[in-house]
Amino acid sequence: MLLETARTIASKSPVGIYTIKATLNKGEGDIYDGFDYIKIANSVMLQSNDLMESFTSYLEKRKPIYPKL
Repeated sequence: MLLETARTIASKSPVGIYTIKATLNKGEGDIYDGFDYIKIANSVMLQSNDLMESFTSYLEKRKPIYPKL
């Protein structure tokens, strides 16, 4: 079960996984600082090539191929 979860996470966008981990680690402090961090992180993720790969692979009905970070 744990290995299956790890494989599922590993198949996702490295940019997205990195950002989620960084956001969770940022969890301490003022909630408004956290909101600002998430706002910036989301804008960065929207500019990554991973987003286009996600859309393209979905339309082509194939598994996405993400570059390593």
